[in-house]
Amino acid sequence: MKGRRCGARVLTASVGGKQTVFMERSRREKMNELYAVLQSVVPNLFPKAPRARIVDETINYIEELEETIREMEAAKKARKKAKNNKASSSSIAVTVSGKMAFFAVTSEWRPGLASQVLQVFDKPDADLLAASAVCDNDGGGAAARTVTVAATVTADEADVEAMEQELALVLP
Repeated sequence: MKGRRCGARVLTASVGGKQTVFMERSRREKMNELYAVLQSVVPNLFPKAPRARIVDETINYIEELEETIREMEAAKKARKKAKNNKASSSSIAVTVSGKMAFFAVTSEWRPGLASQVLQVFDKPDADLLAASAVCDNDGGGAAARTVTVAATVTADEADVEAMEQELALVLP
């Protein structure tokens, strides 16, 4: 009976050893696959690069990617902040010289802005002489539109101020 037990133990150890060898082989194959994937994803690695170099270059590449993400997030915040500043920095400038008044309206672009500004001057006491609209998109954010209007105003200075207040209602 002792012989059988020994035989059984030997048999179990033998089967366990084969299983251990199989598990070790599959682990090595999996590691080789993973190193190959890293080597194909990380730029500037030679086909026969040692594993230490693969790991080192992968770490460097991940750090570069993280830095790129930080830079892109900062640029996104800066664009958003610039857009918010432009939206909140709508302005109206009025210059009066005799019966002539010049109005410059600057605001973030939106559909219908120029026509809304011009409707303010659709009054019997204001003759529209000239109007121009310029859209300035500096590539960094929202476009700004400047509408410049030259008009002769037959009314007094209080009516010019009333027009300026109407223009302020048109802006965001």
